[in-house]
Amino acid sequence: MSKCKWFLLVLLMACAVVRGQEQGSTIKWTDATRDVYVAGQVDRAIQVFYSETPKRMALVVPSLDRVIELDLDINMVGTVPKSAWQVAADHTTATSDARAVADIAGPLTAVDDTTYSFDLNGKAYLVMRHKGLVGNLSEANIWDDVPIWRTLMNKYQPDAPSVAALKQNKPDTTVIIAAGTWCGDSKHYVPQLLRALHEADNKHIKIKLVGIANKFVEPAEFVKQHDIKKVPTVIVERDGHEIGRIIETPSAKTMEEDLAAILARHPNLRKDQ
Repeated sequence: MSKCKWFLLVLLMACAVVRGQEQGSTIKWTDATRDVYVAGQVDRAIQVFYSETPKRMALVVPSLDRVIELDLDINMVGTVPKSAWQVAADHTTATSDARAVADIAGPLTAVDDTTYSFDLNGKAYLVMRHKGLVGNLSEANIWDDVPIWRTLMNKYQPDAPSVAALKQNKPDTTVIIAAGTWCGDSKHYVPQLLRALHEADNKHIKIKLVGIANKFVEPAEFVKQHDIKKVPTVIVERDGHEIGRIIETPSAKTMEEDLAAILARHPNLRKDQ
C-alpha cells in the first residue's frame, strides 16, 4: 500500500474516532447473527455485534486480545483493546468506549449490503448473512450453529402457570417448531419455548425442530405441506392432525401461554384477527 493511501486510511479512521467521541463516550452493541469465515473456514466461536450509531460491526474473536471493528460508513477495519469492551453476561449486548483509539488494520470491502471482506494478520476474513440450518434438527445442531440461542434459553424464566399447564397435558402431542436460525423472531421466541418445554418435562409432548431456509425455499416439501409463510411457526398435532398453531409471535405475552391454551383446546386469538 502506498504512503499516500495509508495516510488517507489513518485520516479516515481518526475522523471516525472523533465522530464517535462527538456522539457520546459509549457505543452500544447488540448481538448480530452472521457467518464469519477465516481463511475459508467458518468459525462459530467468533461473535458478531452491531451498532447503529455509529454504523459499525464488531468481531469478538476468542483467540485475539483485541476486538475487530468494521466501520461501515467509511469501509475501514480497525482493532481496539478488549479492555475497552464490556460484554453482558448473557452475551446478547455489549458496550464499548467510543474514545478508544483504534489500530488501523486496513480497508474493508463491501461485497454487497450484507457481505464484507478484509485481511488481518495475514488471514482473509469474510462476514456474511447467516445461511441458516435446513431440515430436521436437534437442539445440539442449533447450539453448534447459533450458540447464542442456548444462552438465551438458559437465561429465560418461563411463565410458571403455563409450565404447570404443560405438565398436565395427557394426550400424546407433537409440537413442531419451524424456525429460521437466520431469523430475529425465531432467535427471540424459540429458545424461550424450548426452556418452557424443558421445565414441563412432559413425556406426552414430543418436540420436532425443523430449520427453514431464508426465503422459505427449503425444505420444500415440508414448507408446502405445512403452509409455512413466517417463522417461527409452531404447529401442534395430535393423532397426526393439527389442533392449532402459533405464527411468528405469540397472541398472549409468551409462547408457552399460547401453547398451553392450544393444548386446552381454547387457543388465544391474536389482537389483529
